[in-house]
Amino acid sequence: MAALAQHDRRRPSRPRLDRLARRTLLIERRGLAVLTGYAEQNKDDILADHLFYDLAMTSISRLGYGLAKDLARHGVTAVTLSPGVTGTEAITAALGDDLPPGTDPVEFCGRAICALLQDPNVARHAGKTVPVADLASEYGFAGDDPRPPS
Repeated sequence: MAALAQHDRRRPSRPRLDRLARRTLLIERRGLAVLTGYAEQNKDDILADHLFYDLAMTSISRLGYGLAKDLARHGVTAVTLSPGVTGTEAITAALGDDLPPGTDPVEFCGRAICALLQDPNVARHAGKTVPVADLASEYGFAGDDPRPPS
């Protein structure tokens, strides 16, 4: 343990982004922490038939719930966004014009976060995993893609 403490003293002091963000959110007593996870549609199925992917995605939603409970007393809201199938460059390259109906444009998550940041009542979403398409309907934003959101 002493060797570890000695090692830490020798390392240059450099604030990590997560510590800086956490301190800033807590000092300001306001803010928004956003995670991306998966809104469970059917708890009886394993997501993508892949146990570890399912575990990772549902754990993020659980983390968002825990963060919301922990940060609420500091005036910080934590919410988890659940994007639909997103038309990234990789997905578009792989599927071409065969994208599933309702594929979300890549801008959707960013627009959802902007809408949440402007909402004075954003705390009503605290601890929830909210599909981005639901936020698009609620806040009235859309992507550049004419297809309806998933």
